[in-house]
Amino acid sequence: MRIAIAHVERAPLRLSDFLALTKPRVVSLISAVIGMLLATPGMVSLRPLVFGAIGIALVACAAAASNRLLDLKKHAVKARTRARPLPRGRLRPAEAAAFGVALGAAGLAVLYTLVSPLTMWLLLATFVAGVP
Repeated sequence: MRIAIAHVERAPLRLSDFLALTKPRVVSLISAVIGMLLATPGMVSLRPLVFGAIGIALVACAAAASNRLLDLKKHAVKARTRARPLPRGRLRPAEAAAFGVALGAAGLAVLYTLVSPLTMWLLLATFVAGVP
């Protein structure tokens, strides 16, 4: 019983740890939305605008989580970054990897099914090219 209580008390911290992997302050969709507006003559349909932004945000968050995982050793020694969830050990690398894969897969699925396959493939190529 005590283990279950400890697990429940720790849940909000873990949620914030996973959220920290996504660099929510860094991920900005303003340029993506502006690009959609500029690329379309007239007004962009609401569906591709909304679901495009959602899919792009999910893949951007996956890229951020991947970069945090790839930079784990560097972050562990820098004073500015050593308190982050991965270097601190609050999340295991396998958890961060699974979280990133789930976000990326969800974002790509949204783009493929609700925006366009071309959009999904272009964003996937950008993701692959941007991960060191």
